[in-house]
Amino acid sequence: MKKLYKRMSKDKKSFKLYTIVSIYIITISITLGSLGSFFDNKELLKLHPYIFFIGFGNLSILILNRYLLSSIYPNLEVCDKNNIFYIKSIILSISLISIAIIFDIPIIKTFIAIILMFIILHSLYKIKKSLSFRDLWKNISARYYIFDIIFLLNAALGLFVLGIKETFPNLSLIPFFITESSYFLGSSFPLSISIMGFLYSYVTISNNKSKLIKSFFNLWFYVFITGVLVFLILILAELYWGMIIASSLLIFGVFIIFVVFMKYLFHFYKNNFKNPSLAFLLSGLILLLVTGVFGVIIINNLSGREFGTRLSPPQMWGYHSHTHAALLGWISLSFTGIIYSVYNVLKEKSQKEIKYSDYFNKALTDKQRKSSFIQLIFAVGFIFGILVGFYLDNRYLLLVFGILLASSLNFTLYNLLLRKNKKGSS
Repeated sequence: MKKLYKRMSKDKKSFKLYTIVSIYIITISITLGSLGSFFDNKELLKLHPYIFFIGFGNLSILILNRYLLSSIYPNLEVCDKNNIFYIKSIILSISLISIAIIFDIPIIKTFIAIILMFIILHSLYKIKKSLSFRDLWKNISARYYIFDIIFLLNAALGLFVLGIKETFPNLSLIPFFITESSYFLGSSFPLSISIMGFLYSYVTISNNKSKLIKSFFNLWFYVFITGVLVFLILILAELYWGMIIASSLLIFGVFIIFVVFMKYLFHFYKNNFKNPSLAFLLSGLILLLVTGVFGVIIINNLSGREFGTRLSPPQMWGYHSHTHAALLGWISLSFTGIIYSVYNVLKEKSQKEIKYSDYFNKALTDKQRKSSFIQLIFAVGFIFGILVGFYLDNRYLLLVFGILLASSLNFTLYNLLLRKNKKGSS
């Protein structure tokens, strides 16, 4: 840890601190979930998704996306002071949610939500101060990066109401659909929207003949945002056939993106492409497809049941596979791929010098690249090991593969922050 901070102080950029904190948050969340499954500890099982979404989810949207957005619009400056403030606020929020869960004080969630809403609104204000809505709408990726902040604000509002509902369960004014599951679902959408924006940039910048791809992602923006909102309405209305149709359309759109990326995977490696980001994003898309399939299975299992009904133990495998393929696979792997694209560029250049295309053209060192591909292979294997653990209801598999996955994702810090300190690695 001392070496990481020494490296970070040398670079003097808040992005390094974001990278360290966000990856540690992911690994802590996975580790707590693994320990919770092994010891059947309800507090740990309840706590680990809160840490993931409150910590990693908010930081990624507030800081990582701000760098990506400012590379599209150079006049949108990134302020290290603000980023440090966001990081401190998130660490405080993680500490508070731990107290809330361990000591069963749900009203603390409401205070956490106030903190989150403040920093999210602060971020939106800073963006709006530099850019008009018309400017943002001109760039497809920018649309994704703005709407993920809006959805993040909505998730924080959900946490605010959830804290009140759990503190005053007999309060009839609060809607029935405000639950922990709905908060986690609402928190996952901003991350998915963010990744979609990066996927678009990856494909279009890497290929000059991208009119068809641009048209698709332009359409996909409206389909995805509208589809998510419609899907939420269908959940509330308990229209299960509608949910199956909507989710199937979303899966079809993801499949098209997957096919597009398979095309560029062949193109890049044919030309000796040396950045592993594409492979991480492609793996994330595969697990997003897996997520969608299990999602349809869950909808079918819930058909005809009252809202909030728990699934039977055999059916819970599909639920766990759906959530973990999304969080551990789609989101965690995709964001690791993004970090591998942007880290070296942000480390070596000032924000004003960066062009968006730099993220995709900057190659890692040979050792970093080779290690990252090995890391990806093991990470994907560990994720599927976790899914098998849920299928067999085997707490030993969940513990072992969970700890191994946390370690494999944590390896990103060593590969990016420490490896270049060694002789002959650059």
